[in-house]
Amino acid sequence: MKYIIIVLALLLPFAGCSDVGVPQGVDSVQGTWQLIESYGSDGGAGNWVSIENGYTYSFGEDNILLSNRFSCNGTYFETADSLTIDFNCTDVQFQLVYGVSFEDNRLVLTPDPANCDEGCAEKFKRVQ
Repeated sequence: MKYIIIVLALLLPFAGCSDVGVPQGVDSVQGTWQLIESYGSDGGAGNWVSIENGYTYSFGEDNILLSNRFSCNGTYFETADSLTIDFNCTDVQFQLVYGVSFEDNRLVLTPDPANCDEGCAEKFKRVQ
């Protein structure tokens, strides 16, 4: 009986281990994401349109946002269901608030409040 307890005590700490390099949570914005689709409408029904070579967002643990979208880096603040992005570049200064959702390991950002009549959103794939 002592042998079984010792074996279990030695193996139990490894039961919760995950692969190295895998993000802490599938539903986490942390990491690098590339824009792959944009949702919008031209007055009719909305649809997703593929984007080639879309810009990237890299959300760091320190709330620093690296991006090739603008000429400077930004910051971000995440809550359970929203994401606020700030850019304060010399040529661009603004704050965006997004609703956040995840679909099939894709990050979907929806402007909040929506600035499109029929809805709009951006879909990103994780690249790191």
